[in-house]
Amino acid sequence: MNRNKLSTKLILVFCFFLIGILFMLYKPDNLTNVYNGYYTFILFSYFLVGGAFVFCITIKGIYIFEPITMVMPLTIITFSVEPLICIISGDTTLLGFEVFEGCYKATLIYMVASLTYLFGYFTKIRTSNEKKVVEKEVTIRNKVIVNNKKKILFLAYIFWIVGFSVQLLDFLKQGYSYDYIFSLGAAGSFEATESSLGAITNIRFFMLAPLLYLDLYSDKKALKWTMRILAILLTMLRTSRWIILIYILSPIVLHYVKEKKKPSKKVLIPTFILSVFLIGAMQYFRASIRDGSGLDSLGSSGFSVSYIWGAFQLNFDLFKTLYGAVVYFPGEHAFTLGKQMIFLTIATIIPRAIWPTKPISVIEELKANFLGSGAVDGHWAYAQLTEFYIEFGITGVIVLMFGFSKLCKYLIKLCKTNNDHNLIIYSIMFPMLMQLVIRGYMPNNFWSVIFLLLPIWAINIIIRLKWKR
Repeated sequence: MNRNKLSTKLILVFCFFLIGILFMLYKPDNLTNVYNGYYTFILFSYFLVGGAFVFCITIKGIYIFEPITMVMPLTIITFSVEPLICIISGDTTLLGFEVFEGCYKATLIYMVASLTYLFGYFTKIRTSNEKKVVEKEVTIRNKVIVNNKKKILFLAYIFWIVGFSVQLLDFLKQGYSYDYIFSLGAAGSFEATESSLGAITNIRFFMLAPLLYLDLYSDKKALKWTMRILAILLTMLRTSRWIILIYILSPIVLHYVKEKKKPSKKVLIPTFILSVFLIGAMQYFRASIRDGSGLDSLGSSGFSVSYIWGAFQLNFDLFKTLYGAVVYFPGEHAFTLGKQMIFLTIATIIPRAIWPTKPISVIEELKANFLGSGAVDGHWAYAQLTEFYIEFGITGVIVLMFGFSKLCKYLIKLCKTNNDHNLIIYSIMFPMLMQLVIRGYMPNNFWSVIFLLLPIWAINIIIRLKWKR
């Protein structure tokens, strides 16, 4: 075995046990019998799920940009680590609403779901014949790409301009001035209106993929950076943290998967710190950018390292949503059986101008009942497992997590084809997994993915059709 790989695995195993031991040592002495039981059971889940994860990647070996390296750590932190931290710090309610009553059942669901994901992820179902067909198809596609790079770049520019124009137009319809937009609220004016492009604003996602094509095929660095900065500025004004992270992480992923290399610590550590900072900063500016203070609020005493860390940690507090859900469903309310993940996902893309009475999220309508009014007022999101459970119960969680594991396996297949279209899809989807895991709103997630990938599919189809002629 390569000495570096062995060293990395040893460090991983050491860190896993160190974290577990620290939680054992720092268990509060003044816990009631009830919370002592919660703490012990959650700690058991850490060793079970975390141990299974570490065992699998130690035996099987994985690449740092494999989907499992995004999915499992986020899931373990959300449902094992963060609950323990909350008990230690005494933060056991959701804005005053007690949810820990659902600890045992929710933690059990999380353990079953995680083990199901691991089983599905490491189960091979593709035959050797299928592999040969895939390799032949990739060879054809690579030849098409090599002969059409200039045409691909032209189409990439078109898609970026369309996405940028739609986003800019939507802001103008909402009452933002040009100065307000490009100064992030520090100048200009903003007169709020009810006007918006609605579902059409999803076209703004067209801006991302073209930038990755430019990273591969264009040597015009100044133009590439100008386009990327403009896209990020508009995205910041929408205060959409997850898509900003994808803008930052996707070119990094693309570079390393294209070269089949792994990043050094000098790249990983600054990228992680920047990501944490951006999550905290975007949380802080969520309201200030829109109310006109914008970048001026950087000097506020409220913006600090502790605030940034608190905002980052808040993303993992979403375990409380599953705790609340298992108490309320199905005892107080029947499972919603696809009303959100299926029906509302289909309905979401239909503009309200066509369907004025289009329904809203059924989970949002019920949120106050199982999470309290504070969750509604604070616009609390919910984790992937929470949505799965509310829609289809424990059985649904198992089936959907298995399906999710196969989606991740499919992404690995795309990555290994070494086809540029597929690599760009993978470079977008890898960081997108973070959003899918910790933000369980299928109507938004589904259409975000579709519009992020549409330019890639369109460019691929257009170029192949012209090449065949």
